[in-house]
Amino acid sequence: MSTWMNRLLARPGLVVMLVPLLAACGGTAPAATPQSSGAPASAKPAPAASGTPKRGDTVKVGIWQEPAMINPILNTQTITWIVSYSMLEGLLQAQPDGTYAPNLATALPSKENGGVSADGSTITYKLKPGVVWSDGQPFTSKDVLFTYKVIMNNANPVIDRTGYPDIDSITTPDDTTVV
Repeated sequence: MSTWMNRLLARPGLVVMLVPLLAACGGTAPAATPQSSGAPASAKPAPAASGTPKRGDTVKVGIWQEPAMINPILNTQTITWIVSYSMLEGLLQAQPDGTYAPNLATALPSKENGGVSADGSTITYKLKPGVVWSDGQPFTSKDVLFTYKVIMNNANPVIDRTGYPDIDSITTPDDTTVV
């Protein structure tokens, strides 16, 4: 695969990227109190969140639309992309300067580290160990292959298959390797 294909595999869909677009809101603003001068009621700002976030804490996010589903591969709503990107991650993550960095992969594949074949036609990703889904099941190379098959199945109303038909095959020689 070419460098272009390497970038394609970092796209949302194969394993969707995490893009933290939404911020957590903490606390609740106190109710407005009427003023005796007849001026409009004023509300104090919500207190700042204190302490360090912990597993199991609650995140409150205000959004303008309810997503029809949370699968960005099958949905065209903008809100679906925003919500799903705050929960799902990809093998690579785009950086502000336009480069990529490993996310669920252990390294950015290159010819130097053996992740890209000499002719550029094969890319190998090694997955980070210990990554689990929200239900505690391990994230494996089979999940990457499953996502690719969902995207390529013409029976699925996928909104964008750009570049995916250029991939000849995906193999998973073990749970932590995607070729």
